[in-house]
Amino acid sequence: MEVFDGIQLSRSDRQHLYIQLYRGIKELIYNGRLKGGERIPPVRKMAELMGINNVTVIKAYEILEKENLIYKRRGSGSYVSLALPDIPKDKKFTFPAHPANRSPQGPPPIKHGLVRVEEDMINFASGTPSPELFPVAAFKEALNQVLDRDQGYAFGYQEGQGYYPLREA
Repeated sequence: MEVFDGIQLSRSDRQHLYIQLYRGIKELIYNGRLKGGERIPPVRKMAELMGINNVTVIKAYEILEKENLIYKRRGSGSYVSLALPDIPKDKKFTFPAHPANRSPQGPPPIKHGLVRVEEDMINFASGTPSPELFPVAAFKEALNQVLDRDQGYAFGYQEGQGYYPLREA
């Protein structure tokens, strides 16, 4: 487990511990210190190793799994994904420390809390998108179809994994 010794978690850091752990494991994967197919420690073992709560490890593993960096085998554990983006072996994978370090092709830099919005961009910063972006007639039709089909049940909670027919599709 010495490969994980390089992950330094700091409770005084502004980032949550699970984000620090996620980033540390991600860096180990992209730096080649964790290989595709290699088993990573179970949640309890990693929590003990890092001196953190099990839930913290679970949250980090969930993000890694969503990014397809790890996968779970029922009854066997979690493993580093076999298919990762190619990264040149002579380059070390690092995270940008500040938005200014991003490449010119990346998102526009934030200056003094303001984002430069180009003419062909949609500004999501306000939290109130432009009304003309919504196909109101199509929304109405879809909503009416659901209400006709499901009646009052349309307002109930679905399964935690989402609407079953949609998952099937």
